[in-house]
Amino acid sequence: MASEQAKSRALAKTSAKASTEAPLDVSVVVLGYNTKDYLSDCFNSILAQTGAKFETLYVDNASADGSAEFVKNNFKAVRVISSPSNTGYAGGNNFGAASARGEYLLIVNPDIIAQAGWLSKLLQFARQKEREGEDVIACSKVVLADKPDTINSLGLFMSSLGFSGSVGDGEKSEKYTQPIEMFAPTGCSFLIRRETFLSLGGFDESFFMYDEDLDLGWRAANRGIATWMAPSSVIWHKYKKFSGRAAPYYQTARNRLWAVRKNERGIRMFMLAVTCKLFNSVLALGMLLKLKPGISLALFRANWSGCFSPVKKDEMAGGPAGKKILGFGVTMPIFFKKLAKHSK
Repeated sequence: MASEQAKSRALAKTSAKASTEAPLDVSVVVLGYNTKDYLSDCFNSILAQTGAKFETLYVDNASADGSAEFVKNNFKAVRVISSPSNTGYAGGNNFGAASARGEYLLIVNPDIIAQAGWLSKLLQFARQKEREGEDVIACSKVVLADKPDTINSLGLFMSSLGFSGSVGDGEKSEKYTQPIEMFAPTGCSFLIRRETFLSLGGFDESFFMYDEDLDLGWRAANRGIATWMAPSSVIWHKYKKFSGRAAPYYQTARNRLWAVRKNERGIRMFMLAVTCKLFNSVLALGMLLKLKPGISLALFRANWSGCFSPVKKDEMAGGPAGKKILGFGVTMPIFFKKLAKHSK
């Protein structure tokens, strides 16, 4: 708890220092860890954006492939911030946010190609919502780079069946032409006021990576801050599915349980934790049948650590976000689709 409070104070202190410099609309924060091969397309597309005053930050999470040097040598307009160690998606983005000067943060993955108007349209959308009286998180329409007519993610949902996922995954982009409220943003590309991000304490660094965006959106929603998808802000994502490694399965399953325990209370927390464990267990048995005992064991371990590891309860836990969790009827088809997808 003390370390979390120290982190928040450090973020706020550094942010206050940065805010004394020239004002900017947006700080685009790109976090990378051994992602050198993606960075040319990423930064060329970001630096081509118009319609807003913005800076671009590259946070290097102690890469071993020369990513930081590559950016310094080839993209002079990008401010490079090097972390002394790999602190994961959560810690790396917090590190970048602490140095940002923009009114807003635009958190974005390195394996993307931003389309024309991606930044300005996302900013316009957020400001319009604010004029209407809403403090929001705005996320882009994320499509697959190799299939630009197909959705990768519009944002995240949380199901009462115990799993979360990307809204619109695999569907045609043309279906989504209107703004849609989401449960939480996709970490691939979202815009948030810097002061809002800091007031939330940034990402929870204990998550390291996976579902820290779910947790951030959950905490925001419990404070009345909605997440919306802006369909005119489009970004291509060079998406890769989980490899055969057990670690991503473990971290995702554990972190989802942590998010439930952090952000809900009482019977709702209990029921969600139970269904999360059931989903993980069914998936684990499926992996065992596929002769993938390492992944199966990782999922069972996640059930244990997700329920019994110490988790700091958010002070606004049990707030209005719970009303946005999707019911059984809505997500049952997605449940079977997810199991089928993992069984391939």
